[in-house]
Amino acid sequence: MGPSSRLTAVAFSQDGKRVAATEFNQALTVWDRTQPRNQTRINIGSSNYCVAISPDGRSIATTIGVYSSIDGHQLVDFGTEITGRQVYGVAFSSDGRWLVCVSPFRLIALFDTENWKLRDKVEASDSQLVTVSFSLDNKHLVTGDDEGRVRLWEIEPLREVALIGRHSSRVKSVAFSPDGREVASAGDDKNIYLWDVSRRRLISSVGTHTAPVLSVAFSPDGKKLVAGGHDSSVHVFIRHRTIWGYELD
Repeated sequence: MGPSSRLTAVAFSQDGKRVAATEFNQALTVWDRTQPRNQTRINIGSSNYCVAISPDGRSIATTIGVYSSIDGHQLVDFGTEITGRQVYGVAFSSDGRWLVCVSPFRLIALFDTENWKLRDKVEASDSQLVTVSFSLDNKHLVTGDDEGRVRLWEIEPLREVALIGRHSSRVKSVAFSPDGREVASAGDDKNIYLWDVSRRRLISSVGTHTAPVLSVAFSPDGKKLVAGGHDSSVHVFIRHRTIWGYELD
């Protein structure tokens, strides 16, 4: 059975065997790709802005909390653990040890997935946080906010390290490259930027959409960048040495 209303967020498990999708009607559905008819459907009772699957595929993080992909019971209620009931962005570390979430109340929170205890939380300086991404080595985070800033954070201890760059309006999505040297960002200004993490500066403008850009993601080898827009378009860019361009059919 497919979704019954408009999808708001989609995520794959690390092994590609599970897919989680949230819908406009407040439902969360998890599919087993090896057995498509085998699915878990959960009514999360709230509008949802984000979804992420743990590397082992057993836990699903959403706007209001974390759920078991096995039986659907809630593991974490963000309304209890952090200020406010909803978060705008969630991400698991690649080793599955940490879950990070960012809140419209300017909070960034880090959970230990072994016991689902809140390990640390920090208030961002002066803007609502919208999106977050882990580096592959699990040592750093990058966030995007309402004021267009792209910021770098350390995990241990959880703290802001530097401003990498900024857009002219809200940043909707950020992503670390697989080697951790670059960050892609996109948002309401319709631009897709590529940043040098260590030098904290712009490498290039990869491309633009005709509408706000909602999501960006690197391919596992770092040679492709995919961006999805509010205009229902999906653009694929490919790296040619140091230059990015549209992928040709």
